[in-house]
Amino acid sequence: MPKNQKSRLKVITTAFRYRYVTGLAVGLPVLGLFSLLAILSPAHYRAQGKIKIEPSLLDQNISQTPQKPDLTQDISLLQSKPLITETLAQLKQDGVPFTQNSPENVQRSLNVRGESSTQSIELTFDDPRAKNASDFINKHIEVFKKKQTSGSRFHSPESHPAN
Repeated sequence: MPKNQKSRLKVITTAFRYRYVTGLAVGLPVLGLFSLLAILSPAHYRAQGKIKIEPSLLDQNISQTPQKPDLTQDISLLQSKPLITETLAQLKQDGVPFTQNSPENVQRSLNVRGESSTQSIELTFDDPRAKNASDFINKHIEVFKKKQTSGSRFHSPESHPAN
């Protein structure tokens, strides 16, 4: 191997060695920072609940084919600030320790979406404490059922904490 090629190889290996050290010097602190943030960030738990909406009995008496109920009214009621405020008041009255006292914070953590194919509404609520998340979903469904005047549109609410 000529002397010129040996010197080129030496320059190339030296450059790669310094890049490796530079990569480690930059990469390890960044990796450490992300690991530290992951360890220090609070865990969030998600509770889910489902409400199956069925056509009311009055609709079935009027026409032979039951009409599918419109879920938008129920969804907007479940997301409404007055219903959330009432749910928080019920939790407080029942003596359940709940960390989020502001309806605005609860509204941000609550996600309500309708599933028109199954005629069900799915609620999800995120909270740093698993017990808070499941307590809120259960109580919110209970308060929602009490608010409904017809009472015939509900069937088998389910709620369970999800990890």
